[in-house]
Amino acid sequence: MISLQTAPNRTTHPCFTLAIFILSCLQAGLTFAGTESIHPWSENPRYWEYKGEPILLTGGSKDDNLFQIPDLKDHLDEMKAVGANYVRNTMSDRHDFGFEVYPFAEIKPGKYDLEKWNEEYWQRFENFLNWTEERDIIVQIEVWDRFDYSDSSGSTRWKDHPYNPANNINYTEEQTGLKPTYPKHPGANEQPFFFSVPALKNILPLLKYQTAFVDKMLSISLKHGHVLYCMDNETGGAEEWGAFWAGFIRERALEKGAEAFLTEMWDPWNLKDKMHRRTFDHPHSVLIAVNGNGKLHAMICNGFGDLFQTIIPPDSVADSSRSRANGDLGFSVRISCPPSAVLLQKTGGDCVAERDSRPAFTLTHWRILLAVA
Repeated sequence: MISLQTAPNRTTHPCFTLAIFILSCLQAGLTFAGTESIHPWSENPRYWEYKGEPILLTGGSKDDNLFQIPDLKDHLDEMKAVGANYVRNTMSDRHDFGFEVYPFAEIKPGKYDLEKWNEEYWQRFENFLNWTEERDIIVQIEVWDRFDYSDSSGSTRWKDHPYNPANNINYTEEQTGLKPTYPKHPGANEQPFFFSVPALKNILPLLKYQTAFVDKMLSISLKHGHVLYCMDNETGGAEEWGAFWAGFIRERALEKGAEAFLTEMWDPWNLKDKMHRRTFDHPHSVLIAVNGNGKLHAMICNGFGDLFQTIIPPDSVADSSRSRANGDLGFSVRISCPPSAVLLQKTGGDCVAERDSRPAFTLTHWRILLAVA
């Protein structure tokens, strides 16, 4: 049995996340390009399958744009030692700690050419996928992170970014509508960067470089069979934006003879929020429904039980049970699963995971992925 228990936790950083991913394999005749690649388990699509074996994806990490951290190998080894088999990775390049780099070439201080790549960025990404694959750690890529393109909380993330017209030689503010600064929280949805697709503002001078970026990413990631794709980190933007990139990635994958499993991460903490219908109502477009951010804990204890019953009817999971604990402080869900038991609990301000009898592993990002028919 697996016990999932949550309680209030640290919520000050946007990359701190507890996420529960629900895969809806509702397409008739769904097939998978490679049986060794990650895909819903053929015998029971409530679970994932990788290298011919059913798996429950569990894992955590100390940063969201994990491929950029300097001690990546050691961190992956730490995860592997305690049985973690999944990480989330934003393609983020915001300079929060000093070790991050941008994907584009800097041709002079503060000036970038979006036609040229910074090979260090892409080498880090390729190393990350190679090293996670060696350790059988599944990767979920989050393609766009709205916090990279905002100057909220007194940051200069957008002011300094290569996509800012003031910082590149490739387009102007007049051509794109991109302003020098966006000081509000990205949830204000004032950033035209996320309206560039044809169904919205169709900002072709910008879209040209966005698609080039995703093509470059896919030229590396589609060589690997242990990758899942999420369009955004904590978005409240237009549905058409994510739909465009989901279609773009799926099309590129099919051209390579691969199957891409896709999701969107909507911002509302309550999965009953109508925004999540954008995913739940269109399983043929986006196969995975997702919610996650630092305050998901409260949503789980206040409403997840009803949602869980809606998505997984009790008669389809005979040994499932749902119970509330400590009023609003905790909620647990127990379901039968074939992999080894994993316990998630709240202790002393950190999430601590224990798998079998292996040592405890302190995490700042924890998530459990459940595939649900």
